[in-house]
Amino acid sequence: MRKIFLIILGTIFLLVSKPAFSQEGEGSGKKVLKLEEIKVIGERIESSPYPASIIKKEDIEEFTARDAGEMLRKVTGLSAVRRGAIGLDPVIRGLKEDRITLLFDGTRMYGACPGRMDPPSMHVDIDELEGLEVIRGPYSVIQGPGIMGGVINLIKRKPTRFEEFEIHGEIDSGFDSTASGKKGRLTLWGGAKPFDFQLSTGGKNYRDYRSGDSKVHDSRFRDINYDLRVGLNPTHMQRLEFGYGQGFGRDMRYPALAMDGRDDDTEMYSLEYSFKEPLPRMKYLSAKLYRNRVDHLMDNKHKPTLPMMFMQTDSHTDTYGGKLETGFSFAPWGSLITGIDFYELSADNNRLMIRDMPMTMWSKIWPEAYINDLGGFIEYQLDPFPKLSTTLGFRADGVRADAQQSSPQGETNVSGNLGLIYHLMDNIDLRGSLGRGVRTANPNERYSNYFINTVDNYDYLGDPELDPEKSLQLDLGLQARFQRLNINLSAFYNQINDYISGKINPNLRPTTTGARGVKQYVNIERATLRGVELAGRLLVTPTVSLLGNLAYTWGNDEEADAPLPEIPPLEANLGLRYDDLEERFWIEMDARVVDDQDRAARSFGEDQTGGFSTFGVRGGIHLQKGYELIVGVENISDKKYHEHLNRANLPEPGINVYALVKAGF
Repeated sequence: MRKIFLIILGTIFLLVSKPAFSQEGEGSGKKVLKLEEIKVIGERIESSPYPASIIKKEDIEEFTARDAGEMLRKVTGLSAVRRGAIGLDPVIRGLKEDRITLLFDGTRMYGACPGRMDPPSMHVDIDELEGLEVIRGPYSVIQGPGIMGGVINLIKRKPTRFEEFEIHGEIDSGFDSTASGKKGRLTLWGGAKPFDFQLSTGGKNYRDYRSGDSKVHDSRFRDINYDLRVGLNPTHMQRLEFGYGQGFGRDMRYPALAMDGRDDDTEMYSLEYSFKEPLPRMKYLSAKLYRNRVDHLMDNKHKPTLPMMFMQTDSHTDTYGGKLETGFSFAPWGSLITGIDFYELSADNNRLMIRDMPMTMWSKIWPEAYINDLGGFIEYQLDPFPKLSTTLGFRADGVRADAQQSSPQGETNVSGNLGLIYHLMDNIDLRGSLGRGVRTANPNERYSNYFINTVDNYDYLGDPELDPEKSLQLDLGLQARFQRLNINLSAFYNQINDYISGKINPNLRPTTTGARGVKQYVNIERATLRGVELAGRLLVTPTVSLLGNLAYTWGNDEEADAPLPEIPPLEANLGLRYDDLEERFWIEMDARVVDDQDRAARSFGEDQTGGFSTFGVRGGIHLQKGYELIVGVENISDKKYHEHLNRANLPEPGINVYALVKAGF
């Protein structure tokens, strides 16, 4: 019955839709930015053939999400894996972890926990972001290597330039009822020509959250962070900017995992130079250097397994890299972007286990592993005919991986994409994209040493000689823009060869207490994913909008003829929004309907998940003297449910009343 309702709802969307995240307003939790307004790597692209979205700062504030992963659930085609109240791990069209590329202002960072307790999206405070950019699919050669499922770029707020000395500030304070959570942030910015600066600091303190009529024990967390940006503008066309930030997570409980995060410390450095129009036909030149480090300590001090064994894991990742990029205009013969980039990841992990005999054991999960990548890219845009726009990209990477007690491995990976837009009518575009992405195996897949995976409760063993995954994806879409109605419809097919997965090795015995056995990472011949996405917006009156979207992904292991694990079910959202013409206030109601997921990957310990529906309401008002108040209620019916991707069927928060107050000075 629920599936029939979703199909009916999707039909309604065909009559009343527009993509998720738009400037006019947001609905059902999923607004789609018009493709004309998508910003990619700092450039405004008038039109993009690739499925892409952006979340702006005002969208983030309307939902007061705990982290970026929670916010990204609002984008059509995206979902997230929940292991606790914090650290939701983004998923794009059924692909997750290193199959999607997550960047901070174009720089890479890798979490230190082998079990993804600290995904990269957790290491930047959602409240210090200016926006989030999303490209769905292997359609960017510019954003770096290994892009398969897509790219998520978290964009931090930048300093403002001033001719004469000025200083400004903003204070945010928020509350979350389901976890008695409190958060706050102070941002200062100012300067005088040629200097500018910005300093932002904030923190969160959340207790165990409630789900329905019960509390989810050991789900609390707290953190504090700061970020400093200093800019020098030698001329109107040049800029040099230095960035430094730190984050400190403490007592982060994960009820779905075998251990909790005791400490999680992040340190980020960046230095960036840009020069607009340095030469005729050269639009810009940019160079960037960065380093991002994560230190992560976890243990089972508050877990039921403590009486049998004390476990502690100390993990570190260190990522540094750089990029040189330039853009050219050859009007009327199109435009070109080219450059080189590199990064190196070093990862180390030490595990301590003390049994009650007593007996102490030390082991390494990652034996001082290294992966580095040097690549070059080129992207060319051309409008060969009045109604046809094309984008062509090519990229080549040299990869080297090494670790203690392992011989070095090398790869040469080639990727690329082709995008077409056919302007069928003034307000209707047909879009097509074909992309190839190649992903090298990560340290977990290459070098894991009997690390327990909480998805299926098996110890996992790596293989240093794994082949890289190769993705070939096709997207076809239609975008229609009318005076009061916008529609965006897309369908995709993705074939991944040499897909990396775990396979039971009956000849090996597990070392972790309670593990069901041992799996070793292997390449399987082929996996396929396919799906559809539909989103839209209808302007009912100048102040009332009806918004909605629908997304479905189907994934299959073709070698075993079995479902791929952690594929989200069919989902639809519908929203009704009122915006005051003078922008004094707004209010929005939304409904989310999720179908059953009966395609469970049994070999990975998955079970079928029942469908559910949730409802919410939120609103905001602009007060005098720079004050703004945002309030909302999520899961109004206090329904107890869990998402299909949640580890250990961890329930979602129950009814949640939240508020955010902003004051500028």
